[in-house]
Amino acid sequence: MLLEDEVEAVILGLRYVDQRGDEVLQVAAGAALAKIGSVMPPQAQAEMAHPLSLPGPVGSFPENATLLGALRAAIREQVRLDIQYADEQGRRTTRIVWPVQLGFMDRARALFAWCELRGDFRTFRTDRIAAIIRLDRYRASRTELVRRLKAHLAAQADWKGSPDGN
Repeated sequence: MLLEDEVEAVILGLRYVDQRGDEVLQVAAGAALAKIGSVMPPQAQAEMAHPLSLPGPVGSFPENATLLGALRAAIREQVRLDIQYADEQGRRTTRIVWPVQLGFMDRARALFAWCELRGDFRTFRTDRIAAIIRLDRYRASRTELVRRLKAHLAAQADWKGSPDGN
């Protein structure tokens, strides 16, 4: 059985997904919450109905279920993508990427991917992806790419801490 703090953490996470996830994840979070609630004792069910913690307010996201579904499939199948992308200034670029993960942040949804043009990991806001074309399968292990992406993001966070990178 889960401890009180563990129940709180799970509920908070599922409510966060319900607020910020796309329709696929919202449905999955609701189903998971119902399954968890059905096996909890009555006291824990009451705590689930009136949780101690809630995710903060959420903005609105332009929904593109077709795009997010295609990105999920490409990640699962380890398929390289040719994407048409617009940067902050609206300039269009074409990139060949190896999709690794989707990110659901407070104000944006993002694709984390290895970019062949830059030879490095890049983040692409999904609302700025104009089109995708599926290419061939990439040969790298997705597990290894996730590990490398986490190290890359951690290094970026460390570097932003001070101008000299220390």
